[in-house]
Amino acid sequence: SQTGADVIIRLVAINSDGLEHRRLLKRLERQAVKETGKRRVVPLLGEICIYHMVFGVFPLLDRHLVGALVSIPIEQEKEGWEMVLQALQALEWIHGLKITHRDAWADNFVVRVKGEGARSSVYLTDFETACDCEGRSVADPKLFQVLPDMTSYSRIPAPEMLGPVPSMNIYKLDV
Repeated sequence: SQTGADVIIRLVAINSDGLEHRRLLKRLERQAVKETGKRRVVPLLGEICIYHMVFGVFPLLDRHLVGALVSIPIEQEKEGWEMVLQALQALEWIHGLKITHRDAWADNFVVRVKGEGARSSVYLTDFETACDCEGRSVADPKLFQVLPDMTSYSRIPAPEMLGPVPSMNIYKLDV
């Protein structure tokens, strides 16, 4: 980066594929900047556009949540519970914006480890399957037309992803 910090550059969109993802990342970033001190998503530092591709530039954080939790000594278990609470607050924050992540597994939470005695920060990342429900009813079947293709989805699908669409609560996918 321009400041010398390590970054990750991720492909966000190619042609029209991923434009909703890009719009959602920008919306989350604008909201996080507006609500100083409430950031619970990895910052979007910038974009790089090359021909028909858009790359997002994000800070390189220290580790995934599970890796951070298993490395905490038992006498510091309070710090681990604080990290779990921050992960849940991240989901609460995006749900308050009427956004559902739909892939909120532990490895989609990353941690910035602070110095000795300082509190680590947990951030939600990886919004490729997220859905912006703002202005729409969560019962709207169109919200479920963009679920991941179950034949290529690499995780064990949540029961809500396999059930009948009308009975599905979109926010349950994040819990």
